[in-house]
Amino acid sequence: MIIRATFAAVLLCTAFPLFSGDLRSVTLQPVVESGARQVNISPHRVTWLLMDPTTNAVIDSRWHDPAAAIPPGSLVKPFAALAYAQGHDYRYPRYECRGDETGCWLPAGHGQIGIVDAIARSCNSYFRELSKQLLPARIEGLARRFGLTPPPPDAPSESYRDLGSAWRIAPLDLGRGYHELLRRRQQPGVAPLIEGMRKARRGGTA
Repeated sequence: MIIRATFAAVLLCTAFPLFSGDLRSVTLQPVVESGARQVNISPHRVTWLLMDPTTNAVIDSRWHDPAAAIPPGSLVKPFAALAYAQGHDYRYPRYECRGDETGCWLPAGHGQIGIVDAIARSCNSYFRELSKQLLPARIEGLARRFGLTPPPPDAPSESYRDLGSAWRIAPLDLGRGYHELLRRRQQPGVAPLIEGMRKARRGGTA
């Protein structure tokens, strides 16, 4: 499921369902309205896309054109991380996040952080360092394998972590890309990303 407010984008992977039973009967509007009020957001500023994890069919949505590409924000971070891992023996680094000093959204910083917590906390400092070591050809190849529109050849490295609007992906493609990521969860480098998303749902930025 993808949920978007006017200032943020969050993906809740279908591996960790918010609902039990038959998804085809789910209507998100009352759930979204309740959640939006809790964080003081107008429900009218929130759009969503709920997809069946087995068929990729859209079950419920309030999104004007989910096939139109948009800047995906932090939702590209797991894909950027996997592209990095493929060029580094599937080993993820640890970095020091010092908040404002290293360009993170959290002023105080996250301290020493690895890939699981970097995904869970959407640590900008971590992905800022990671993106410096990403070759455009590698991120392009991975994007195509996951059915995502690759970034333009001249896209700045900031696009690989969540900044700017150079890299644009359709929400429908993004949902399917995450489904493909889940389908490959036994492949090298993917498990830490899935664990990071689980952690994000339990108490991180999701």
